[in-house]
Amino acid sequence: MKVIRNWTRVCAWSLVAVLCVMRPATVKAADVTVLVNGSFNAYPPWMDDWSPEFSAIAGTFGYPPIQFRWFDNNAVFPPFYSGIFNGGFALASFLNGVGGDNLNVIAHSHGGNVMKFASYFLGRPIRHLIHLGTPVNWDLYQFGGYAYSFCQISSYADYTQFGGASPYQVYNFGYEQAVAAQMFWNAGEAAFNGDWDSFAYYMAAGAWHEAEANFWWLSTKIEWGANNFMFGGESHGDLHEPPVWYAIRNSCAFN
Repeated sequence: MKVIRNWTRVCAWSLVAVLCVMRPATVKAADVTVLVNGSFNAYPPWMDDWSPEFSAIAGTFGYPPIQFRWFDNNAVFPPFYSGIFNGGFALASFLNGVGGDNLNVIAHSHGGNVMKFASYFLGRPIRHLIHLGTPVNWDLYQFGGYAYSFCQISSYADYTQFGGASPYQVYNFGYEQAVAAQMFWNAGEAAFNGDWDSFAYYMAAGAWHEAEANFWWLSTKIEWGANNFMFGGESHGDLHEPPVWYAIRNSCAFN
């Protein structure tokens, strides 16, 4: 019996030692990072575990992210946005059950709007929320909560962000651009006729409406309440590439 008790004691201490060695890994696993796809493709290559984007994100956080895919990703147009809402319900359910102490979400394109709707139903906070090329759509502003750290990554040259905004934003941009073009045309005619007073008036009016058009263009890219990063010539797909990630990760993934 004495031998048995000693052997039991040895096993118990061995188990404690193993658990102590494993403790850092357990703490590391308490952080969870979720990738969310954009519209029109539930299986974008950037989310796959062999992609350089996946490796860059995994290297940043120190563990591989997990993928969430929403499949009703063609129905993203006004006035109903049914795909975004359906995806949001599914994403909220997924995130509420995924576990982990610190939750990070990285969403591309309309995946950010799916996340915005999902956050309305979340029963847990988000540590880092990063929108990569998400269209800032004013129809969806009434939905969504906030994260401890929220970054919006945009490109001035990204036409897909613009196209995914609300009809109100798109219309106002088009209207202001049309008026600006008309004013500049009138200025050219005035200059041809030697009417310099009218030329100055039309040039000033054209510049005003061009500035208004620029405001509406940027309204589709700048998120209120977020840390906004604006790139110059990147396309929509470029915004999930490693160079963009490395440029923003110190501000968006480490604070």
